Amino acid sequence: MKDQLLDIPGTYILALELCERTILQIKKLQWSLKSGFYLYFGSAKGRTSTSLKNRVTRHFITQKKSFWHIDYLTTHRSVILHRAYLNFSQQSSECQNLSNFSKDTVFKIISRFGSSDCKNNCGGHLGYLPDKDIDLKWLDDYFEDWKVKTIQKERQIGNLS
Repeated sequence: MKDQLLDIPGTYILALELCERTILQIKKLQWSLKSGFYLYFGSAKGRTSTSLKNRVTRHFITQKKSFWHIDYLTTHRSVILHRAYLNFSQQSSECQNLSNFSKDTVFKIISRFGSSDCKNNCGGHLGYLPDKDIDLKWLDDYFEDWKVKTIQKERQIGNLS
């Protein structure tokens, strides 16, 4: 990402792959997550530390204090964070992006994940793509048509051996 993105607000979508079935416990909430591809829909509407660049860059950091649900997932040893798709539209919201994507695909929302501060009662901002044939090329093509920028950065967390 370039420095001119420092203060640009927007929304983003993280493309993650969970390499093994995982039970994720965060305080009183617990999720049983299947292996496969997941998308997380987020927003960064602030400046400097809460800008789009800084928010997305933080998701790719492996050693960090976990504040949000997505932090617990992105730092899990069996997760590969493949990409972040960026949307620079001021009118875009993570809820709207999730709703649009859900209309176009078979997408299972993970209840209550990442939506504790959601004002639209989305039900969750993380979703599972149950189709085993989903790949990054398909996602890149889908989001390219949607006028969303792709960060070509991959990072694997932990060691599965």
